[in-house]
Amino acid sequence: MHIELNFKERKEGDWSIESFYENDIKYQKLIHKGIIKMINTPNIVADFEAFLKIAEGSILINGLGMGMCNVHLLKKESVTDLTVIEYDKDLVDFIRPLFNDEPRCTIIHGDALTYESPEGKHYNYVWHDIWTLQCATNVKNIDFLKNKYKEKASWQGAWREEICRQQALDEANRKKLLNADM
Repeated sequence: MHIELNFKERKEGDWSIESFYENDIKYQKLIHKGIIKMINTPNIVADFEAFLKIAEGSILINGLGMGMCNVHLLKKESVTDLTVIEYDKDLVDFIRPLFNDEPRCTIIHGDALTYESPEGKHYNYVWHDIWTLQCATNVKNIDFLKNKYKEKASWQGAWREEICRQQALDEANRKKLLNADM
């Protein structure tokens, strides 16, 4: 899946958006202090493609990135509202203006782990993506967030959840083997 982004290239503080081409296709990347944080190439989009295809109605996303999910979801008439929670205030200030003309989109500076959704609010879909790297330690936050929204969401998913769970299982098995050898 290709999510076409046409953000204006710009730099503000430590954040920038830059364009590049591969096989005559334009892609964009979000860079923080010289490190690529997000990119819209098909191999990256594949990590959340299933969520993007099914999500509709009221949606909550924990983690902003460059707003690629927002762009795709807001093209769907079936999306009634999209709320995004992002911890990094500078990133919120950098990306939020790209969605100022979209009344269905609300980007909130906050901590996904402590954010409280409005009383009585129910989300059709919730996507959790608050970590930069996939690793076993993400499982704790995935479980916390899924538990937090179990009564407030019809469906939930998390970025690379299966891989993180497998890494946690592999680590636990390695520890068992090490302890058995002692």
